[in-house]
Amino acid sequence: MFWLLLLGVVVGGIFAAPGAKRAFSRWSQERQLNRARQSFDKGDFERAMLDARAILESNAGNTEANRLIARALEASGGPGALGWRMRLQTLLPDDVENSLSLAKNAVKAGEIALAAQTLENLKSDESANALFHEVSARLAMIRGDAKSAETHWREASRLAPQVEGYQMELAALRIESKDAEVRTAATAALRELANSPGEGIRALRMLVAHARKYQHPARVRELVDELVAAPGVTFADHLTRLAVLRGYDTPDSSSYLDELRAMALPSPEDFYGLLAWMNRNDLATLAAEWLATVPGDMLSRPPVCVGAAQTFAKAAQWEKLREMTEHGGLWGDMDFLRRAFLARALERLGEPEPGASEWKQAVSAAQGRVDAPERMARLALAAGTWRWEQRQEELLWRIARSGRSPRWVLDSLWRIATSRMHTAQMHEVASYIAKAAPGEVTARNNYTFLSLLVRTQEGNPLQESEVLYRANPENPEVALSHAISLYQQGKMEQAIGTTSAFKPADLRKPEASFPFYHAVFLIASDRGAEAEEFLKIAGKRALLPEETAILEREKEFAQKRAELAREQALKENKGAAAETPR
Repeated sequence: MFWLLLLGVVVGGIFAAPGAKRAFSRWSQERQLNRARQSFDKGDFERAMLDARAILESNAGNTEANRLIARALEASGGPGALGWRMRLQTLLPDDVENSLSLAKNAVKAGEIALAAQTLENLKSDESANALFHEVSARLAMIRGDAKSAETHWREASRLAPQVEGYQMELAALRIESKDAEVRTAATAALRELANSPGEGIRALRMLVAHARKYQHPARVRELVDELVAAPGVTFADHLTRLAVLRGYDTPDSSSYLDELRAMALPSPEDFYGLLAWMNRNDLATLAAEWLATVPGDMLSRPPVCVGAAQTFAKAAQWEKLREMTEHGGLWGDMDFLRRAFLARALERLGEPEPGASEWKQAVSAAQGRVDAPERMARLALAAGTWRWEQRQEELLWRIARSGRSPRWVLDSLWRIATSRMHTAQMHEVASYIAKAAPGEVTARNNYTFLSLLVRTQEGNPLQESEVLYRANPENPEVALSHAISLYQQGKMEQAIGTTSAFKPADLRKPEASFPFYHAVFLIASDRGAEAEEFLKIAGKRALLPEETAILEREKEFAQKRAELAREQALKENKGAAAETPR
């Protein structure tokens, strides 16, 4: 009997052991998770992430550990939150909180298409969630749809009245309204928010900007004085007050500038900020005089060295600029800018070849880094300031082709390409802009239009023009691209029908493409007489080379068709004459 009992205990232990092991693992993970939550609640985000990662080493699918890491990264402002939200999305595709947080992070990271698709995948009843409206509002603002953004901020404020940030965003939109009553209400809302510990300083900044815009000097003075006395004031706020005093030519502006000089000296960032402000406001000569009184070691480190170099360049003190930039010193990561300033000094001192060599080394130093696009963008801005157009354009193209381009770079290249009427460059830039702003109808349509014009299948322009037209049938630019697509498919009457539906004023705009393409479609349909009016209007607009080629080709084809028709008519007449009995 004893042996039977012992055997039962052993067998029971064998079967019970895996369950006990799993239970212990669950208990251990829950214990670690609680510890991570406690660290998070205390604001120790690094400790919270360490504990959460420890859980994932034994159980990569632990959803709460994944969520905690994402929340810690969001709270600390660290990179990578979007990746963790996407990872959690694969584990919990129906988790509303994570989907909304994912969309919010996607907007912040510039992943507009991902944010829009994530919102679209949510159930319609999630519109009762304030975060849903926050993300929707931010998307609308990126797309330039102020009306939709206002609707969403208003709904977010209604659903979560305790979140002052929503009220702030709503007031920020309304204060720019064309309606005076709406602006007045927004001003009152900001005035109330100015007393808030969380949003007060931001509300005051907005009120100052609004008062300056609408030219209320006494009100501006009152507000900037309140601003610089508020909790959370920054040196930039003091610069705002200085700008106001100087803008209204008040007698205390000079003494306040002296105060800010003394205030800025202990902080390299504030020192640089004051130099940059003086350079922007035509006070570079005064700034250079001030720098002569500052100990040299204070000017040798970034960012102050960059501000000092900008001052000497702005004040045309080329020997001074050369002196401070011809040796490496302590510029550190900013050494590429040192070489650029040295190139500028050498060029202005009549030494173009050494200057060109320094510029080349500046570009090389900027490229050899992870943040190369940002560094090259700084060089491009400097080149533009110094009117080095060719050097600037070369840098702009390098940045654009890197795939990490600021929008201003793409807009600059667009202006350059369109001024030259260079279709290939316009098409390339349009592709970058469309990728950077997938929600912008104009950006997508420009790319589609140029893809049709250069006859490329890249981006499937025939299908894209159809998609855009269905979504935006009242947009004449989109309708024109759709008409060109129909024309290229041989659907002439449909193409003519599309452009004929334009408003007469649009169809006859000399500066637009509408009259030109309407004329082309008419010529292609052997309605040349009707096309004459539109060709005359189109003659007032410069044509792209490809457009000129299209017009010449259609005229040539129309002439050949007319000649064939005449020959056919002559043959038929001769045949009829031969058959007529004498």
